[in-house]
Amino acid sequence: MTLEDLHQRRLQTPVSTIAREIGHDLSGEIKIGGHYTPVMRDGQQLFVSGQIPRVGDEVLFVGALGDRLDVAQGRQAAAICAMRAFRQGNGF
Repeated sequence: MTLEDLHQRRLQTPVSTIAREIGHDLSGEIKIGGHYTPVMRDGQQLFVSGQIPRVGDEVLFVGALGDRLDVAQGRQAAAICAMRAFRQGNGF
């Protein structure tokens, strides 16, 4: 499978399916902290804010990469944040 094939699959596959394939469940509520609007739409663009590596009630990673977190932990944290952002945008 080429990189282009992977890109096309991502465009055609629901985020929840991809998340399940890599061991994540997006079916639960995405909890937000603070007083802000997590997703706003302007035309065909979505603006998503406030994504942290939280799963359920627990923030899994806290700290700076290279200080308290290694690269592998940073990748995991980024993946969780990205999936939360995609999940937030699913309803738009």
